[in-house]
Amino acid sequence: MSEVWQVFIKTDCGLRAQCQICKKTYANSGTNTTNLWNHLQSKHKPKFKELDDQRKGLSGSPSSFLVNIDECDDEGSFSSTATTIPCSVNSTSSKMKNEKKMNQLPITSYTLTATAQARIDNVLAYFISTDMMPYSIVTKDGFKMYTNALNASYKIPSRKTMTESRITYLYKVTKDNVETIAKNTLFMSFTTDCWTSVANQPFMALTGHYIDNDFNLGCICLGCIELIEDHTGDNIADALIMLLLEYNIEIPSQKICSFTTDHGSNVLKAVKNLNITHTPCFGHAFNIAVGRIFLLQQLAGSKTFKN
Repeated sequence: MSEVWQVFIKTDCGLRAQCQICKKTYANSGTNTTNLWNHLQSKHKPKFKELDDQRKGLSGSPSSFLVNIDECDDEGSFSSTATTIPCSVNSTSSKMKNEKKMNQLPITSYTLTATAQARIDNVLAYFISTDMMPYSIVTKDGFKMYTNALNASYKIPSRKTMTESRITYLYKVTKDNVETIAKNTLFMSFTTDCWTSVANQPFMALTGHYIDNDFNLGCICLGCIELIEDHTGDNIADALIMLLLEYNIEIPSQKICSFTTDHGSNVLKAVKNLNITHTPCFGHAFNIAVGRIFLLQQLAGSKTFKN
């Protein structure tokens, strides 16, 4: 490590360096220390000379002396077969080393502030949420080693902290952003679908589609919920109403243009109960049409179809 770090420490997640004498900060995301040396030479000349001498090996550091202690006698002098450097240099270097430690400022490079810690926690919560990682990833040894290699000062939050604090905070912020978009959008269309997970749990999602003031097409997920009740048209309609009310969208509303769904009878009944225009899903209809074509007797018995 460069001698300049006796005066400077890393701040802002290692992106800046701060002088501990005058508190001046400089951008320093890599290993280049030229601007830090220039600062010392310009603003703190005595300290610059001291560290520069150490850098050049003129300070009498232990590494600059090669002393064979076995060749010293009890009085501190060398035998006739030894080098002519006095053995007292060993004690001198030790003394200078101790003085250096006393004058050296505490090394706190890469130490995270509370703000930096919270910012990384939020990024970790975003990573877990968007990439659908299990909460238990924060307890895995491999993940801990990887994080420690990136920044040894970062303390990984516990699983409880992630679930009860960080993820919850991220959800609230995201929900507020979605609510702002829904509030400022004049017209919006929706798509919804139901499915069963590999764990045999039924879910339903609701997505809103809109055009912003700059005529850019956008979409937002208003919710993904587990359908605990029977999947009847009435229950699905009630679930859709509850999701829309979370964003202050009432039914009926001039804001809602239409609902696009598949051709499931329960979903069609739900949209009908909401008294909203229904738009059939073209992809679903096309898939059904192609499937029925392959079931025709003319194709089922053809060699081309079998091959």
